Amino acid sequence: MRNPLAGWLQFVRFWPLPFALTFLLTACVAPKKYTPSVFPITPERSEPAIFNTIPITVRMVKLVDVSPAEDKVDGWKYGSGWSVTSAERLRGDLPVLITEAVEKEFLWRKVFQTFAQNTQQEQIGLGGKIHRFYQRQEGYLWSLCCGLLGVLLPFPLMKEEGEVDLELTLFRADGSTLKSYRGKSSFLKRCGFYENRSRCMESYNSSPAKYLDQAFADSLYQIRQAITQDKDLIVSQVSGQVNLKP
Repeated sequence: MRNPLAGWLQFVRFWPLPFALTFLLTACVAPKKYTPSVFPITPERSEPAIFNTIPITVRMVKLVDVSPAEDKVDGWKYGSGWSVTSAERLRGDLPVLITEAVEKEFLWRKVFQTFAQNTQQEQIGLGGKIHRFYQRQEGYLWSLCCGLLGVLLPFPLMKEEGEVDLELTLFRADGSTLKSYRGKSSFLKRCGFYENRSRCMESYNSSPAKYLDQAFADSLYQIRQAITQDKDLIVSQVSGQVNLKP
């Protein structure tokens, strides 16, 4: 007569195998190209702040990428690791994509009255730096070891971590700085054998940079709030009346 306990242990020992194999095979296929975006947005921030629009004309200047090179390189650590902003996974040049996303967001939010297409139209410029912009996904080596020990202990299968650190600067036509604003947001997500498996695979397959986009949106929200608070000072500075505090 077959021992029921032995059958249960056999099941527990091998049930994570399909998940681990799917995880491994997915990492080997051609990655989806990523384009930075602040959408979808959270409900409480869904309406443009039209009453806080700053009545000046701004020209967007491409941001400068000063982020660490390793943020944009695929690598193998803790079993596997890849960056959604690596050359293989990013749909274009990071500074260009971030600049376009910032301009699109500021236009939609009506932060400034007009965005100029050339230097003759601008009253001030808007540029800045990308200090950090990355999301790294890593699968742990023990996620492939589907024995009883791996099931019973609370070891994670995969983690997603990243950070957005943006600095946007308003500057005059002569290149001198008006004022700089900084927004930061970071995240660390783990999924284990018993919880969040479906979320892991959903993020893995359909939205590989969901948390990075959320951090991007949070960082821009911080910057927009600070710029809006300086509305009167910015207008006065453009008119040459006062100087902004650093």
